[in-house]
This record gives sequence, C-alpha cells and structure tokens, in this order.
Amino acid sequence: MILSYSIDFSALEKCVKRLNPKVALITFAPGLFGARAQVVEALERLGVKPIVSAIPSYGTCDLHLSEMSAVQADVVINIGHHWQGPEIGRVCFVNVEFMFNVANETSALLEGLRGLNISRVAVLTISSYMSLTKELVKALEESGISVARPRGIAGHWEYEVLGCNYLPAYTTGPVDAQVFIGNSRFHAIGLYLSTERKTLMFDPESMSLLDIKDEAEKALRASLLRISVASTKNKFGIVLGLKEGQLNPEKTRLLSERLIAHGKNVQLISALELTPESLDRFPDIEAFVETACPRIPMTDTGFRRPVLSYPEGLGLLRLLNGKDVGNPYRMAVMY
Repeated sequence: MILSYSIDFSALEKCVKRLNPKVALITFAPGLFGARAQVVEALERLGVKPIVSAIPSYGTCDLHLSEMSAVQADVVINIGHHWQGPEIGRVCFVNVEFMFNVANETSALLEGLRGLNISRVAVLTISSYMSLTKELVKALEESGISVARPRGIAGHWEYEVLGCNYLPAYTTGPVDAQVFIGNSRFHAIGLYLSTERKTLMFDPESMSLLDIKDEAEKALRASLLRISVASTKNKFGIVLGLKEGQLNPEKTRLLSERLIAHGKNVQLISALELTPESLDRFPDIEAFVETACPRIPMTDTGFRRPVLSYPEGLGLLRLLNGKDVGNPYRMAVMY
C-alpha cells in the first residue's frame, strides 16, 4: 500500500530561481490534486502567486501553454510528470513519487515471480514509481533473478515508458517476462500489445502480480472491431489534437489523403479535448480517426461511433488495401 508521496520540491525551487516568475499556472496529473495545498504553499513561500488549473495534465505532451497565456502566468509548473531533456519553453516539471514499504513489496514480487518459475525479467514503469522500481531491481538481482536493463527514452529515466512510447522494452533482449511496476492497466496493456511478450503487472498498492494477457487481448479484439466497423463507413472525421505535444499535422494529412484515395469523404477537425459530447456535434460523420493519443479510444468507452487512434488508422488503411490488419499496436513508438 502507498505510505505517502514525495514531491520534488528541489525541482520547484530550481524552476523559480531559473525563470523568476511572478505568477505560476500549476497543472496536476490525474489523481494528484491532493498535493495542491503543499504546492501552493511552497510557491507562496517563494514569492510566486499560484493559479491552479482545474484541467488535468496527461503527460509531457500536455503543456497548457495557451492556458498560461490566457491567465497571464509567467510559467507552467507541471506536477506529476518527469522530464530531464532540454528545457521546454517556460514549463517546469515536478515529479511526484509514491512511497512504499520496500521490504513488503520485494517479498510479494519475489514470491510471485518464483511461483511462475521466472528467472530473467525486464522491468519497466512510469515516473511515479521510479524510486520503488530501482529498489525492486536491486532486490531482484540480489535474490538471483536476472534483470535486463533497458535503454531509456530521451528525456526520461532508464526504466520509464510512456503511453505512446514503449521503445525501452525493445532494448532488453530475451526475457522470461517483462514486469510493469504500477497500477496503470493502460500502460501494462500497451506494453503487451506493443511487444507481444509475456507481461506481468505488479501493483504495489495491492502487492499483486497479474498476467495482463487476457485484458490486453480483449483490448486488441475491441481495436480490431473498431477498425472493421470503420472500414464499412464513408464519411470520416480526421481529428487533429491541439495539445502542444499531440499536434501531428503530417499524420493527419497522411490519413486524410489516403482515405480520400480510397473514395472516402473526409472532414478535418481540430480539438483540444476529444469526448463523446464533442463528437456529437458532427452527427453526419460515421467514423473518426484521431492523431493525438492512443489512450483516447482505448480507455473512453462512451463513444457512440468508431473512434480510431493513429495506429488503428494505419490498420484501417491496410484493411482497405486488402491486407491483414494484424496487431495495429505492434510498434515501439505509436505517435
């Protein structure tokens, strides 16, 4: 279980010292709004006026720069995501890590892996579990389980994967299984679909080890059904996401041109947030392909017409060309 969480206040202080803002827009990853009071208090102590965004940030791709301009803030402080690459304008990232009893977590993970006769693993995670992951890797190696070290994504930590980038999993070589540390089923399912390797999700909160295969294959079947249904439609909306790190005009253009070449009617649409309600404004359009984020069609079940991600859009084109769709998510980098 989570004992507490640790906010990287040193990163916050470095941000203020570097950019000297008078007003800061604070954005939080989903689930971290409970840290609001601590962050607000820290900024006020540093002489910065805080404005808290009620809109969550879903990653380093979701920067809220237009919101910063609208509220006349000098900087965006993104709480809950990690970035150690080149500076991104006037945006600072402050990671938040969940803290656990490492001995208990180690015991539960070792018991689960030994029960499955697993001797070599790749370990991957997201930023909020990085300290725990490093401790677990050390404990696994000391207990005789071999851990394959991945090469990290530029700007991110060694074991870190993103919902649209599973490249580190491709760098580990052969393993008995890859273990995702965290309770995000979306990331664990994405890891399985991207690599098609045995994937176990170790949930530190419940201290349980789950083979994600059944859930991932269910998600794949749903994906293939969306593609199949979309292939029968004529009127398509190609949605260009407007969030800074999700702006993909070239992918939007490619999908549009190729669907038109197949005789489809295409309407280009721009959207900051893609929801069932926003798509209801286009009642004549029969199917949509969005180029913003793979998470949208995989986790939002409220859409009333087919909504495809960019990888699924490529799968749709293969199907229209008379080819096998296969697994549209079998790729290291999805966007």
